[in-house]
Amino acid sequence: MSILLAACGNSTASTTTNEPSTSSSNATAESVATTKSFTDFKNNNVEVPTHPERIIYIGGDLGDLLALHVKPIGSSLQVIADQVVYSDLLEGIVDIGEPADMEKIADLNPDLILVDGGGLYDNIYESLTKIAPTVQLERKQTYDRLRTLGDILGKSDVAEQWITTYEKKAKQVVSQLKSHSGDTATVFLQLGKDMYVMGDKGFATTLYNILQFKPSIGVEKMIADKEDFAQISEEALSDYAGQWLFILNDGNTASDANTQKMLQSAIWQAIPAVKANHVYMLSSTWNFDDPITRERMLDELPKIMNK
Repeated sequence: MSILLAACGNSTASTTTNEPSTSSSNATAESVATTKSFTDFKNNNVEVPTHPERIIYIGGDLGDLLALHVKPIGSSLQVIADQVVYSDLLEGIVDIGEPADMEKIADLNPDLILVDGGGLYDNIYESLTKIAPTVQLERKQTYDRLRTLGDILGKSDVAEQWITTYEKKAKQVVSQLKSHSGDTATVFLQLGKDMYVMGDKGFATTLYNILQFKPSIGVEKMIADKEDFAQISEEALSDYAGQWLFILNDGNTASDANTQKMLQSAIWQAIPAVKANHVYMLSSTWNFDDPITRERMLDELPKIMNK
């Protein structure tokens, strides 16, 4: 559930080399450093491989690595495999379980471990550091996450190329859509019996940053308070509803039943956006803001928005 909800600081990197011996100073000067020092957002200084080859990733933004053409040897697939739109790219990645299985991770002999640092995995951080160099990644916006990974993995050029290509494609796609610039929009997420409203995370990132929708007053306050999401009651729906509503559903029986119950409620029917038929229903697989999901969403937007 935390992954579906799409679970700041500065990261800096510098190269570290050994002092050259007097007998081989020229050869050493020409050699390539095998590690570099990276300080993550929690101020942990980590010696990471310059060109890591056996990466373990633990978290919900696996698409960040895949967009850089980096496939980790292991990740917590049982959590996301059925929840993402890029399951076709997961072949060859070993499932390390959720919670992560320390023994399985050690057996994979990683040379670098990358883990979301938002708090969900803090209890295993020390154990991970005993297996391999471990960097905690901050849950920032897509471009910032991609650039941080580019710094760590020596893929900064790939990160910038992806951003350039994505923005060009986004402009082309948006030009084909009916304009809703300036209208307010809200993303609601139904998970079982629980309803959530999204801040500027997951699918909402595309709405606010690409389609030029604005958050409703209720969501705007969430964003100002740095709330990525909030669980709400049915009675509070109108407090967050914008002029356009996007309902995400994970497709299980309980979610479907509770969504239908909400859609038939008097509270829902009284919302102006509902009366105006400004409601879109989507799979919760789109509630990620990694580069792969965002890029594939561009292909879906005309089908969704031009109905």
